[in-house]
Amino acid sequence: CNCCDQIPSDCVFTVLETETMLNLLDYVDGASALLGSVELEAGDYLQLRLVVDIEKSTIKFEGDETQYFLQIPSGGTSGIKIKGNAHNPLFTIEEGEEADLVFDFDAQMSIIVNQDKDKYKLNPVIKEVKFRNQVIDDFETE
Repeated sequence: CNCCDQIPSDCVFTVLETETMLNLLDYVDGASALLGSVELEAGDYLQLRLVVDIEKSTIKFEGDETQYFLQIPSGGTSGIKIKGNAHNPLFTIEEGEEADLVFDFDAQMSIIVNQDKDKYKLNPVIKEVKFRNQVIDDFETE
């Protein structure tokens, strides 16, 4: 599929359709969660998009029972994007291959707090992306 802002429907693969609640701080020091699996055709894949339910995206602090709204720009529409740099593929699937795609999300570095400490925004910091247990060095997030 060609890289563009309007992605043709035959280029979109849904991995997870059911609602899943994750506390990202539960997944530190190598702990991981399987979000889903999908069978893909052999070929180059330019990007991965994580679309989230922005109405249910909250942040909670230790010692405070209040759940604060977490703004995630484009998170509910086009999604958080992880893509290869300069139109290079993020990863390539070979014919008949099974592989895991793992990304290391730094939750603490990703939260931006406004000056009044009453608004919270997610600016995703993905420290590392691995495919076939190999680190992908050339990627960017939006």
